[in-house]
Order: sequence, then C-alpha cells, then structure tokens
Amino acid sequence: MVELSTHLPLNCAQAPRGFKPAGTVTQARMLEGPPPFTYRDRRTPAQMRGIRYEERVNDAMLLKYGDGYLKSQWFQFFSSGTVRWCQTDGLLLDPWTGQIIIVEVKYSHVADAWWQLFKLYLPVVQAVFGPGWNYSCCEVVKWRSEERRVGKECRSRWSPYH
Repeated sequence: MVELSTHLPLNCAQAPRGFKPAGTVTQARMLEGPPPFTYRDRRTPAQMRGIRYEERVNDAMLLKYGDGYLKSQWFQFFSSGTVRWCQTDGLLLDPWTGQIIIVEVKYSHVADAWWQLFKLYLPVVQAVFGPGWNYSCCEVVKWRSEERRVGKECRSRWSPYH
C-alpha cells in the first residue's frame, strides 16, 4: 500500500464528471448495512473485474487485520441541507496508535480515486470519528510487473501468427 499525498496530483486537476464532493459535513454516521435504495444493476466486464479484485483485497485485509478492518463500510451524512450516502472500500482502524486509514481499491489507477478519498470519504469519516484520530488515505491498485506487460506486448507484436 502506498499512502497518497493530500496534494492534488497533476493528472487529477479536474474533478471527474458527475463527481459531487462531500462539502461541509454537518453530521455523519456509520450504517449497519447498505441503504435500502441500493440495487445491483448491470455492470460491464471491466467493472466486474474491478469488483472481483476489490473482494480479493478486502478478504486479504480482513485476514491480516481482523476486526481492525471494516470492508465496504456505508455512511450516511448531511451536507448543504441534504442527506447523502457513500461507501468506502475499507477502513483500517488502529486504536493503539489513533490511526484510521481510508482504503480505496482500484484494478488500475484512475484520477477518481484521489477525489473519492480526499473530497468525499475523508470529510465524512472525520465527521464520524472526530478530531482524536490521525487520518490517512490509501489507494490499493493491482500491480503488474513492467517485464510481464512488455513481454506480452512483444509476444503479440512479434508473433509469427500475427
């Protein structure tokens, strides 16, 4: 895991289309499960690959950290007079050091992760847990070795059957 900087990365200069930051969170709470309006819609193969990867990462985090890791945690919060909901991919809680790490899992890196972590999840999690904690954000991305990726490109480019 690599901790993200709170500074806006160069490739994240603009918020993703349709993204709505948390804004000023006046009240927030953790939910026991998903809100009643959630449903499973049709997903693309790429989205399904990302969901499967997220499940594997969450299972590994649960195995390593046990009760200190909360996977797919839902929150309800109030911002600008409206009720909203959000779901982190995971929260890693360490009460002995006073650390909370907000985890965002992506199959491949996208600029959306920074916006979700720092402009949506972080203000909501801070509103729930308060000022007595140290907060960090972490994007977990599937890693592929450069040699493996280049090797596949070379094989496809130089294949005698191509």
